Amino acid sequence: MTLRFRQAVGRCWPVIAAAAALSLSACGGAHRAPTASRPAPPVASPTYAPSTPVAQPDPNVYPASVRQRFERACEHGGTPRAICTCTFARLRERYTARRFVDLFRASRGREPPVVQRAAQDCERS
Repeated sequence: MTLRFRQAVGRCWPVIAAAAALSLSACGGAHRAPTASRPAPPVASPTYAPSTPVAQPDPNVYPASVRQRFERACEHGGTPRAICTCTFARLRERYTARRFVDLFRASRGREPPVVQRAAQDCERS
């Protein structure tokens, strides 16, 4: 991996992590437990249940906004578009959308090692 690529990637990971977390939380990808300030939503009575099922977001499906934000942040850091696209594709193959966001949250603004490996694989191919 070139030094320029490594430096560019290192600068953009906080942005990517925040963008991915925001995109998935807006689509129901992140679950928050009820608290005193945020009680659990009321459960609908069977009498008033809708006649058609309500579609729930699939936690394994990546919203298009996650891919777009990942690639935009990656490119903004100076990484070539082909490497950014390839890196995201490899991560999507290996991790569910929820796990993807968890990787970035756990990294606390640093580049997760799995992302480094995926980018290196893409750079070699």
